[in-house]
Amino acid sequence: MKSQNLNKQQQPQLLLVQQPLHQSLKNLFILVMKKGQIVRVEKEKYLNSINYLSVDHPPYYKGLDYIYEDRGEVLDIRIFETGEYALIGWIGIPTAPAWLPTEMLIKFPPC
Repeated sequence: MKSQNLNKQQQPQLLLVQQPLHQSLKNLFILVMKKGQIVRVEKEKYLNSINYLSVDHPPYYKGLDYIYEDRGEVLDIRIFETGEYALIGWIGIPTAPAWLPTEMLIKFPPC
């Protein structure tokens, strides 16, 4: 009896280790956007996002209208813990690129 109890105690126990969220999401978001893709930002989603609230613009601020109307190019894509983000550089607009969630980006219609 003692040998059976000893063997049970010596057996390694299996621990369930959860994958970090960013690794499990990586497979879901892998094909949403591609580098070089032409996009624009969906206005309603951006105005209701934490990204807009964090820049603290006054209501009805018109300085960002180019991100809804003009073409932006996906320069890079990264998957963070909060989801997939794309680095967007606007074509013909002298401004710095910005990281935005891909869920608020729309493929720009071809000309």
